[in-house]
Amino acid sequence: MADNLNTPYLTTGPSTFSNQNTSFGTEGRMAVAALTLYGAHSQSVVALTVSASSSALTTFAENSAAVGDIVLVGAPSALSGDLTYAARVSAASIVELRLSNVSTVDNVQTAQTWNFAIVKP
Repeated sequence: MADNLNTPYLTTGPSTFSNQNTSFGTEGRMAVAALTLYGAHSQSVVALTVSASSSALTTFAENSAAVGDIVLVGAPSALSGDLTYAARVSAASIVELRLSNVSTVDNVQTAQTWNFAIVKP
């Protein structure tokens, strides 16, 4: 199948494996069914202290969010120390941001503006 934004699955490579959700080309690249970007916005996140080898959570309301939606995150340029991050829709209209500290010392993430987008599969 040729790469084409009008097809339900985008694939690469001369031969492919497909199911209802994903396609894989022989080059190992994955393509997914078309997704709908609901909206993107910025969210101020207060300063968080993340203890060594642990995580801290913060949540905010997003009326369009439903469990199972995909949350894309744009971290601020001033991400502190050895912090990693992930986001998910934890309940209807609630987005959860988890900051994890992979170091052996406490890290403080200063108050920053994060960017989020909700994608409906």
